Amino acid sequence: MSTAEFRMRYTEEYLLQALARYRAQLWWRGQYGFLRWVLAGMLALLTAVAFYHRTFMPAYVLGGFLGALLGAIFLGGPIDAWIAKRRLRKSPFHNNDLLFRISMTELHVTGTNEDSHLKWSAYSKARRFSDGLLLFQGPSFFNWLPDSAAVDATSIEQARAIARAQVKDYRDV
Repeated sequence: MSTAEFRMRYTEEYLLQALARYRAQLWWRGQYGFLRWVLAGMLALLTAVAFYHRTFMPAYVLGGFLGALLGAIFLGGPIDAWIAKRRLRKSPFHNNDLLFRISMTELHVTGTNEDSHLKWSAYSKARRFSDGLLLFQGPSFFNWLPDSAAVDATSIEQARAIARAQVKDYRDV
């Protein structure tokens, strides 16, 4: 089996795509969205009951909390993306051209200002999405290899086969 190659540029779009795939693997994120809406519904109901009983001070306080929660629900994602992009723009890795070479022994990453070799034992799990491969190096450090960055079509299948053979916790998502 030969090596698989992926070429990409570390841009804001790449970062947001990688974060979306990473967060899709966090077990608590699915319940979190549902719980936000349940809490908002309960606060709205309590606010309405407080206004109905003409207890205006508690109604205003509950309304304030409801407004803050709705603001977090609707503005949290865009603010999070803005912060991530802003941090990347300040990073020396911004717009770094990366080449990932995947072989049976290691993952070799070369870039404008980096060159690293990682053995497969450094990867704790791998998740294959319909549009790429997510490789975890512990709980919150990961590499996202989108299919669109593959040098050729065989690199996609080779990377999948190598990850399946080398990473114990491999799953197709």
